[in-house]
Amino acid sequence: MLSEDFVPATKHDDVSWHYQSAHGLFLIFGRWNNAAAHIALYLRWIIEGGLMGPSLVGFPEGKDMVERARAGEITYTSLLRWNDGKLVSHMLTSEADEFTKSFYDAYLEKLESLFPGFPLRKPETAYRYHEIKKMIDIEYENWKCRSGRPTS
Repeated sequence: MLSEDFVPATKHDDVSWHYQSAHGLFLIFGRWNNAAAHIALYLRWIIEGGLMGPSLVGFPEGKDMVERARAGEITYTSLLRWNDGKLVSHMLTSEADEFTKSFYDAYLEKLESLFPGFPLRKPETAYRYHEIKKMIDIEYENWKCRSGRPTS
């Protein structure tokens, strides 16, 4: 029996949704890393902003993987692969999860406007993260204003 405090995880994104979509276009246009790029870039923003939840760093291997990604020893795509290619609510703080529920559907559209041909065509390292970070930062601050949360 589940406790009254149990909250099921929300899966915000999954590489398999993109890798296996579009009638096999990834056989032509790319591979798993390309399908994962947009999620990895978002995960990087979450981690750099201190918005990751305990399931991502709640045990030594997870903490080590996050630190290796921060240090540039591995890509955030590698970190995402280690996490089975999923962006799940338990990986985020409750505030980050609420923001992600509100924003993530528009995220791909905004990436497409920043980088025509994106997403899903190139690996994470092919994109200018600072532009993506700036876009998400603006959306996050706007969301905090709309939801009555303190802003930076």
